[in-house]
Amino acid sequence: MKKKTVSALLCGIVFIAVVSGCTAGSGRDTYKAEPTEAEIAEEEPEEEPAVIEAEPTEVPAEVTPEPEKKPEIADRRESFEQILYLYKEALDGRYDVVQMDNIGLNTGLEQLGWPADRLDDEVRYVFYDVDSDGEEELVISSYGYITDIWGYDGEKVKIAYINPYRGTASLYPDGLLCVVSSSSAADSTTCWYQFDTGLGDYFPVFEEFCSESTTEYYTFNYHDIDEAGMKEVEDGYRKYGDYPVWIYEWSDQIDETEYEKLLPKSKELSLPKGDKISDIILPEYYDFRYGPAEAGGISGDPVAITKDMQKKLNIFISNFAEQGMGSYDYGKEDMLQYGYFAYKWSCLNNYSDVKVDGDYYCVSFETVQKVVEKYFGRKLDKAELEACTDTDIHHGFIKNGGYYMPAADGEAHTGFAVVTAMEDTGSDIYRMEFTIFDLDLDAYYDNEETIPAMYYELGAANTDRSDIIKRADGYAIAAKEGDSYKLRFYELY
Repeated sequence: MKKKTVSALLCGIVFIAVVSGCTAGSGRDTYKAEPTEAEIAEEEPEEEPAVIEAEPTEVPAEVTPEPEKKPEIADRRESFEQILYLYKEALDGRYDVVQMDNIGLNTGLEQLGWPADRLDDEVRYVFYDVDSDGEEELVISSYGYITDIWGYDGEKVKIAYINPYRGTASLYPDGLLCVVSSSSAADSTTCWYQFDTGLGDYFPVFEEFCSESTTEYYTFNYHDIDEAGMKEVEDGYRKYGDYPVWIYEWSDQIDETEYEKLLPKSKELSLPKGDKISDIILPEYYDFRYGPAEAGGISGDPVAITKDMQKKLNIFISNFAEQGMGSYDYGKEDMLQYGYFAYKWSCLNNYSDVKVDGDYYCVSFETVQKVVEKYFGRKLDKAELEACTDTDIHHGFIKNGGYYMPAADGEAHTGFAVVTAMEDTGSDIYRMEFTIFDLDLDAYYDNEETIPAMYYELGAANTDRSDIIKRADGYAIAAKEGDSYKLRFYELY
């Protein structure tokens, strides 16, 4: 029968993403069993040999013993642990999809909003032998539902399965995986995958496709693959890191009777509950790809906020809140964001630094550099700024290392922040919870379009006032340097 290409949507096929940088395996070692007590008892202690004078003989060349090899299981388990560290890093850092992709973490948990929008304790992991070959794979689940399965190809760890949107996966004996997914209320697909032990990966073998008007059954090319075909698959993977496209194509359309014969006779396997990702302890040497400053989910020891601290913290966070900043990530620097921040800060706090150049208001490179270093702890190089040729949403741009904004009427900036909680996470890194308020416009204009100093002294216990309106909640991570703070992460809820 003519081959048909299966769409990724119908089959829920997830292409592999090879995770690089893992420790390579070196083959299995042969282990010698320990002697029994009876065997030990039978052994007689050896007598010290007599010293015998011998004729000088030729000394053989010294042979350097080969270093002891780690057994494969050690490499395999250590590699899986490195993957678990990525999950823990993403959880602690509340990474978004882009950040997880940048650290090499591909996971079906993204579709569940984890971890940026969902911090719960029911994401778990378990080491489980999915194909009964005596070697365990790594299975990730959420509330008992499989989201990811990681395999091992003999050299490195790789993602073998990612649960599709609206998909449910179930393990069966002999390496079979059943995935039921739907693209609409009327359409559904039940696709069966076979785990390939050598490649550490799943391949589709047969499926049932149901639509509103019909039900069809198909087998895939991997189902009856021959030796030559398997060699092509293995060579493609070993040489190019990918498989030939035809491995994901249908081979034949079959009828319901033939399909039912292919179904496993055994019941679905019961996956152990496993341990929580949140309970993983990262080693002391572990370095966050975005730094612990970006760890929105990190926690530490509560800090009692004194009256003097309250005002200082409020003013620090208000520098970002007053100009409407929505988010900031030290790990993803944006030269335009730095330029705009310096420009708006100067407009609100030091207008003498704002200049007019034709139809534009602007701040110089020196002003941008000074403001950014003060609030972000980042000393910018002029070339870095000049390399930015984009225009931001405010129609602002970088020129000669400074920031330029089209001349226009100003707007009322009535916002200020109240830090409501603070935690010391160690190494002079602090997490701050805050609420942004807007001052009533009458009070704002009565005070010559500024925020009266008294509002910067407010604490969490005294913000129930009629002259301020709550705008948003958020959190920030800041590094303390001397008596000042430098922003590392900022996000509104």
